[in-house]
Amino acid sequence: MFSDSVTVPPSAISGKLSSQSIRPNIVMEAEPKWDTVYCISFFAKPGKHTYMVKYQKQADTKPEVFAYNCNVIKRTEQIPVISKTLKTNVVKREFQLHHSVFAKWIPESASKVRESIESDCTMWKLAKFMKNDQSEIDACKAVVMKHCMLLKEIFINLISVSSFPAITLLDVGYFLTKSKIVEPGFAMGIVDRLFISANFSQPENPKFQIIGNALVRFEFWELLVRIANAKYREAGITKSYSEALSMLITERIIPFAQLDPWQGFRDKELWTIDVNDILEANLDSLKKIFNSNLTSIKKHMEEDDAL
Repeated sequence: MFSDSVTVPPSAISGKLSSQSIRPNIVMEAEPKWDTVYCISFFAKPGKHTYMVKYQKQADTKPEVFAYNCNVIKRTEQIPVISKTLKTNVVKREFQLHHSVFAKWIPESASKVRESIESDCTMWKLAKFMKNDQSEIDACKAVVMKHCMLLKEIFINLISVSSFPAITLLDVGYFLTKSKIVEPGFAMGIVDRLFISANFSQPENPKFQIIGNALVRFEFWELLVRIANAKYREAGITKSYSEALSMLITERIIPFAQLDPWQGFRDKELWTIDVNDILEANLDSLKKIFNSNLTSIKKHMEEDDAL
């Protein structure tokens, strides 16, 4: 169907157009006889058409009827598309930790790490070889607190490649050698002795639990104090335990520390929409696999379990 204009008598419809506005592709049988031309638009197929126009000037007069013929030429131009543009809302999904499968993850902070170390310090055995010098014990604790975030990262890296959640003597030796702590004049044999002392059980302390021939976190802090004492204080380089511990951390541990970017991996690779969608869709099955590797004693999966 195509839309074209045709001529009708005066006042047939409202609105006025001049006689020159009639579309040239409509051929009329006679020229318009009126000064004012009234037009109406309608859809018509191409070809010849006959139509009637009824015109009544007043209600009490007899209506006049006019017969017209016209030829509608086929339209060659494209018909304009008339459609209403609908608004579309695009929802951009963003990862939100508290709405993901990782929602129970508790981000670490310096305050939480300090709380953990505060608890650790209630179990180490510094008083036995410091002759109950509480001021020095507190000073050593302050040094550990000062470097708590770094020392925590070092410990996490060590247990991740050792006997989780503890560190074996072999891995301690590798760490001390890489940090240039074990060197000529301070042999690995000294470390062996200090390792055994830090790993000695405390029957009088109900909080203490030994994990074989390996050091848990508070024992690792104690080992660092014992190594600092043997390397710097007993060698006459410094007079206090706390100064020796500070020298060990700043001169040997910090310069050679090589840490894996655990949190960076979470932020960039793990905590994403795609990873969360896959884990969420298979969460029930993954929980069954995880629980099947636990026992009444072992509450975590180990590398052998995953393999």
